[in-house]
Amino acid sequence: MVNVTVAAPSRMLKVPLTAGASRRWGTTTAFSLIVCGLWSPPVSHAASFSCSGVTHSRQEALICKDEHLSRLDDRLSVLYTAALSASGSDESVRAKQREWLRETRSNCADRACLEYKYQERIAELERVLYAAEPKPRLSAEQARVLGDQAAAKSGHDLKVFLPSPFHFDPIDQDWSAEYTQYAESGVYKSFLVFVDDPTSRTDVTCTGLSAVLDSTKPSDLPSDVRALLAGSGYVTRLYCVDLNGDGRPDYLVVREDRPYGQYPVERELLILLRQPDGSLRVSESSGSVLPPPGTEGSSGGYGVVVKRNKFCTENSYGGGGLGETYEYCFAYSREEKTWLLRSVEHDVWGAKANWDNEPPHVTFKEFDPSKYEEKQN
Repeated sequence: MVNVTVAAPSRMLKVPLTAGASRRWGTTTAFSLIVCGLWSPPVSHAASFSCSGVTHSRQEALICKDEHLSRLDDRLSVLYTAALSASGSDESVRAKQREWLRETRSNCADRACLEYKYQERIAELERVLYAAEPKPRLSAEQARVLGDQAAAKSGHDLKVFLPSPFHFDPIDQDWSAEYTQYAESGVYKSFLVFVDDPTSRTDVTCTGLSAVLDSTKPSDLPSDVRALLAGSGYVTRLYCVDLNGDGRPDYLVVREDRPYGQYPVERELLILLRQPDGSLRVSESSGSVLPPPGTEGSSGGYGVVVKRNKFCTENSYGGGGLGETYEYCFAYSREEKTWLLRSVEHDVWGAKANWDNEPPHVTFKEFDPSKYEEKQN
C-alpha cells in the first residue's frame, strides 16, 4: 500500500459525516496513532454512488467489490462534502472534484492505481479543510494572561500550580490549559482554565487529581470522596468540574479493583454529584465506557477530557506501532437529568471522522462501545 503523509496541525480534524451530524466540542488527545487503514461503514457500500441496481464503470466495479477501496471512497465523500460546506459550496471545489473523477480516477485500470489516487485526493482535501479552520482572535500569550488572572481570582496559588501551554480549540473557539502542582510522591493535583476566544470569558474548574504516577493513597483524595468510596476499590483518576450545570463542583472518577501500578481486572467510571447540602453521592457509573483492562494492546490505553456539563473518553487500542482511538463524548441533558452520548469519533491512519449518523439515544449507563469498535490490534 502506498501511504500519503499529511502534515496535520496539533488539533485533530473534526469532519461531520452527514449534514445533520452534530459537531462535538473539541479536545486534545494523548493518542495519535497511525495505521494503514480507514474507518468506514460496512463493506460493499460506496458513499459517492450506489453499488446495486446500476451499470458501473470499471473503476466503480472495483470499488464496490473491494472493502478497502470502498472505505477510501467513503472517506473521500466525507471530506468532499465537508470541503463544500467549508467553502460555502464554492463552484471551484465542485469543478476540482469533477476534474479528478474525469481525468484521474477514470484512468485507473487496477486496484493499486485507485488506492494511490484516492489517498492522494484524500490528502489534498484534508489540507484544504485544515487551512479552513477558524483562526483565533486572541494570541496564546493573551490567553495565558487572562487564564492566570482567572486562576488567581479563583484562589489558586500560581507559585505552586504551573500551566501547560494554552491551546486553541477551533471547534469550541476557546483556549485551554492545565495548571498542575507536582509532588515528589508522584501524585499531582491540577485544574483546568478555559478562555472563550470571542468574548474573553474565563472558566476555572475545581482541583482534581488529573493523573497518577504512583499508587494513590487514601490521604491523597478529598475527604468527601474518600468517605464516599471507602473500601470499594482504588481511585486512579479524579477530575473536578461542574458536570450538570448547577454551579456546584462534581467529580468524574476512574476506579479500579487494584492500586495503580498493579494490573487491574476491573475498571469503572463514576459520576459523583455535589448535592445542595454540600455532600456527594454516586449519581451514575459504568464499567463499559472505558476499555476493559487487557484489551488495549501494548500501545493502547485511555484518556478522559472534561468540560462543564460534558466529558469525553478516548479509548486507544494497538501495538507494534499500529493502533486506533475511539472517542466518545457525553453531555448533560437537563430534561432527562442524565448524560447522553453526543458524538462518536474514530481516529485511524491520522484521520479523524465522526460516526456516519447522529448517535442513537444512549445514556451513559446504557452505553456499549462494542457497537462502534472494530479494534485493529
